[in-house]
Amino acid sequence: IYAEVTHSDDDEILEDDARQDFVRAFAESVKAPEQTTVHDIDTYQINILLRQMFFHQKTIVKPSERYAELVISTLLAMLIGREEDMSYIMFAGKYLCELIRFTRGEEMNFDTLIPDSTFANTDSVKWRMQIVRLLCEYGKTSESDYLNEVIEMNDDDTLVKIAKLVQSSNRISGIIKDATQNIIKREIMNLLTLSSDNETDLDSENGEYLGTESMTQEFKTSFVYPPNNQMQPNPTAQCKNILKGVCAFLNTNLGGTLYIGVNDLGYVVGIENDMQYLRCNTIDAYIRYIQDEIKLAFGLDVLMNIEIKPMYDDKVVALVITPNEYHIVRLDNVAYIRVNNESRQLEKSMEAQALQRKMSTKNGKFKILNALNEAKENRRKVILHGYSSSNSGNVTDRTVEPYEIFPDHNLVVCYDNDKNRVRVFNIARIGNVEILNEQWSFEALHTKMSIDLFHMTGETPIHITLELDLMAKNLLVEEYPAAAKDITKTNDDNCWYFDTNVYQIEGIGRFYIGLANHINIIDGEPLREYVRNYLQYLSK
Repeated sequence: IYAEVTHSDDDEILEDDARQDFVRAFAESVKAPEQTTVHDIDTYQINILLRQMFFHQKTIVKPSERYAELVISTLLAMLIGREEDMSYIMFAGKYLCELIRFTRGEEMNFDTLIPDSTFANTDSVKWRMQIVRLLCEYGKTSESDYLNEVIEMNDDDTLVKIAKLVQSSNRISGIIKDATQNIIKREIMNLLTLSSDNETDLDSENGEYLGTESMTQEFKTSFVYPPNNQMQPNPTAQCKNILKGVCAFLNTNLGGTLYIGVNDLGYVVGIENDMQYLRCNTIDAYIRYIQDEIKLAFGLDVLMNIEIKPMYDDKVVALVITPNEYHIVRLDNVAYIRVNNESRQLEKSMEAQALQRKMSTKNGKFKILNALNEAKENRRKVILHGYSSSNSGNVTDRTVEPYEIFPDHNLVVCYDNDKNRVRVFNIARIGNVEILNEQWSFEALHTKMSIDLFHMTGETPIHITLELDLMAKNLLVEEYPAAAKDITKTNDDNCWYFDTNVYQIEGIGRFYIGLANHINIIDGEPLREYVRNYLQYLSK
């Protein structure tokens, strides 16, 4: 804009007039490059704009856009010589940068927040300082005296809740799934108004969401930059980290997909930094680099088990891995296997059982199903050899009485002779089935079970009705295709009703908690109670 700042003799400026002057000056000044008319814009007008922009940026969810508006505000303050305002806005920008580092899982630096002495003691500045100080405690393994102090002594509800969430996340780190910690992190971000209604990534263009890490799905932000390394490249360490995941999927009987360019919250962040560092001008060159690293680590034959493909407009590379059925795969002479949502070292004593499970998968699920059906028809006990438990992480043999089979859900209901109770087993986790020459002993205790869409069994149905937006509806059908028959479209293009019966709340409860901002509970008090109990657990 071709304009100069002048001082007005008027003591008062009406804001509506000021806005009109700005629009007129802007429209006239950009008519053509050769336009040289100079307009006078009063400092009062810029002060009004400066104030409006600063308040407006607080309403913006996406941090990159919010930060851009703060930069412009800083320039305006500098333009009219408002040094105090400029210093305050720069402090607000530094605070925002620390929040962005938190959302990206980068190391935060409390020392960068040094407010000017003229406003250091204001409530808003002290509050921001406390927020960053709390977030700096996130991810620490030792008990924090500062978190305890805030929880016990502070009367600000938001600060106390954030302190409790950070403390809960630190205490359960390494004990439960990372997906649960991601839910806690999203709750902290929501408290700081840093996540939008559609759960988009805080700084991505499209905000594609891939869900959570699981037995068959793993996310890696980069092939070059290790997490929490202040964006310092270490391709050797990060490559090995990714190859461990590849090795683990190769050694399971299910396989899986490893995504590069997706953060631990499940959002697409892209691989642009990788490609710049590796000097890959095309996505094909980036994929060839990954192929070469895999070939170097495991040999050429392993590439037959791995499909590498670009996704999301070349912002993500997916490694779709099928199990290697014939032998245990090792990385640097160490074997890894997938347990829940983690890649763990496979003990040598368990390698034979792992191989047996993979070979039984190669021979087909039908062999196991046929054996279970035969045992059921003849009322015989069986041994489930090499059963891999997702709860304990152990692989053991189970002596059971199979009496109800759900092949579509990959489940079999048995009376467990060792545990003396009815249990449900995942057929895909059974190595093989040995039919014993021994009749059932506990048929009177074989409780009739039903199964819901979320693969949960029970006796008494629980009616649930949910209102879903487009994202929730799509994810529900993708994860549980049978749910489509229970979904009804409304007149609203972004609203569907999901009406079903479940037999345990945990299955639908986990789905709801992961997408709480996209789902309304219409009917289902047990589900509401499950969510309340979960939130109480987080706040302890």
